[in-house]
Amino acid sequence: MPDVDDHVTDTVTVGDLEAHYEGGDFTAADPSKDHFICDGCTTGVPYTTSDRVSQYIVNNVINDEHPIWQQAIVRSGTRPFTPMATYCADCTTRLLLLPCEGYTEVRLAFDMGDDRTYRNVEVTDFSPEKDGIPWNPAELSEQITGVPFHKNALLAASLGADLWAPEDIVRVFQSIGPHLDIRSAIRADGSFNPRELDRAREAYDEFAQKLQRNDFSRKWFRDHTRQDN
Repeated sequence: MPDVDDHVTDTVTVGDLEAHYEGGDFTAADPSKDHFICDGCTTGVPYTTSDRVSQYIVNNVINDEHPIWQQAIVRSGTRPFTPMATYCADCTTRLLLLPCEGYTEVRLAFDMGDDRTYRNVEVTDFSPEKDGIPWNPAELSEQITGVPFHKNALLAASLGADLWAPEDIVRVFQSIGPHLDIRSAIRADGSFNPRELDRAREAYDEFAQKLQRNDFSRKWFRDHTRQDN
């Protein structure tokens, strides 16, 4: 378990991050709604939930030339820590899914206050940019989908997902189903396992066809992810 004095970066400690978020406002994609959407299963989670939830936070992104990211750097004067995904109690994990060298990644657990603020904030895992496995998230995406990463990113942006970080890539492919753990396609040295990549391609193609047949329904995706369908 991380200690408050552990350094996430050269200048930021675990305690600094916890203090920064504690009592802060939770920013939702649609503030008019009484719930936020879990990025793991797309379930709507009421702000009044008593369940502990978590976020995936980074200070670097894959598509770092995106105007949104560049503007964020200008505003803060540095690469800002930015929540990339929020998970419901069922989807959350205390550990990062697959830390990637070159990215500072943090798992932040917290309770949601009725006033939509962070409460009882805890960093449960982190990986400094010099740690992690030297795998290439954009290349993994291209290897499985057969589509250049920037084109996939443009499609995702049309659906509201502008910025991407390593765990976002892992999460997308993990949602294919429990029979596939995309992490097995990545070796400890960052290279890809050809056999597991072939399995992933087949599973992805089948998943994409089912999603299309169901008109890209969020309900179908939620049920599929939770294996209720």
